[in-house]
Amino acid sequence: TGRAEFLNEIGGFDFIVCDDGASDVYVNPADIRGERLSNGDEADFHVEQAERGWTARNVRKT
Repeated sequence: TGRAEFLNEIGGFDFIVCDDGASDVYVNPADIRGERLSNGDEADFHVEQAERGWTARNVRKT
């Protein structure tokens, strides 16, 4: 789980701050399931290694 931060609707550069203290992970808007995240929203997700770092997959607002 984590909290949405640095949301940029125009550029699509969204990140989630992980609750476990790990680094922030990128969120592609296409990986958000259901309701769009707003800054500060809590979310459940899976983290995967991507070409440019960690990315959140199957993101759902909690």
